Amino acid sequence: MTVCTAAALARFCNVDLKTIHNWAARGALPSHRTCGRHLRFYRLDVIAFLRTYGHAIPRELAAVRPKVAMACVDAGVISTAERGLRGRAEIVAYEDAFEALVDLDRTAPEALAVDVALLGSAALRCVARLTRYATTRHLRIVALAETDSGASELLAAGAHRFVAGFDAPAVRAALESVLALD
Repeated sequence: MTVCTAAALARFCNVDLKTIHNWAARGALPSHRTCGRHLRFYRLDVIAFLRTYGHAIPRELAAVRPKVAMACVDAGVISTAERGLRGRAEIVAYEDAFEALVDLDRTAPEALAVDVALLGSAALRCVARLTRYATTRHLRIVALAETDSGASELLAAGAHRFVAGFDAPAVRAALESVLALD
């Protein structure tokens, strides 16, 4: 997980630091504050903001290799994602979704690709809570499932993408999209 300071963002946008603080206060740019009350911005939020307003993506943001926590029963999906994202993202694979969730603090990924069957009946609640908590709301969640039933509910709960059928190329494409990899 990469964070950006308000000063660096002001430099990227060629604006005054006060403008960055105003954008954050208005909610135009998702941010959080450190314990010292300094503004910080997650890399993916900054990239989305810069693209929305036509700014170039700075080399130091584009060069970062994001980390993905991935829990899926189909090992082929994980290995295809690893091969397809080699050199552009780091995949941390888990056999168990709860192990991946418990390990989020240690691995600090920017995205979580999770087989919702591994979460069982708690899948909707889990996705909704991950998007609510300050320590995990930055996560880009890709929900994976055998069928497309429940897709609209998971997306409404906060998942950024839904991939049905464990389609490995679609999983890779979804991860490229949420990680802003060109």
